[in-house]
Amino acid sequence: MAKILIINFLGLVLATQLLSTVSGLQCYDCEAKKGVNNDCEINVQNVILTYCPKGFVCTFYTRSFENETNIRRLCSPSNECEIVSAVNSHILNPEEKGVIHCASCSNSDGCNTANTFVLNFTQFSVMSILVIALNVLNNKLSFLY
Repeated sequence: MAKILIINFLGLVLATQLLSTVSGLQCYDCEAKKGVNNDCEINVQNVILTYCPKGFVCTFYTRSFENETNIRRLCSPSNECEIVSAVNSHILNPEEKGVIHCASCSNSDGCNTANTFVLNFTQFSVMSILVIALNVLNNKLSFLY
């Protein structure tokens, strides 16, 4: 019974992932000054989701420039964090910190709501396979009890 539930669950997760890949990823797209109680920072669900071009991911980053910290959420190439980090390394004025935090995700629509990583599909799949393997191993060893 448990095996059937696990197989059905994994099938549902795979179907959902394939469906979201076909329809295109949607990300929040906004930019705003941090600390002014705006939708881009606090009420992200009020920001309209934007369809990303194929191969793009959702990205969230904060950057500091001229004593002001801004929040940016967008659809971007998967190497956006590397790009903004490279730009960050060329800032000569120590008072201008540049990019403070950058994270990308592609596991679900609107996954760039938080400034922390969300478990992505690959990580979830690997963990699911490990759980299944442990259950199978446990069932095979249960005859020893």
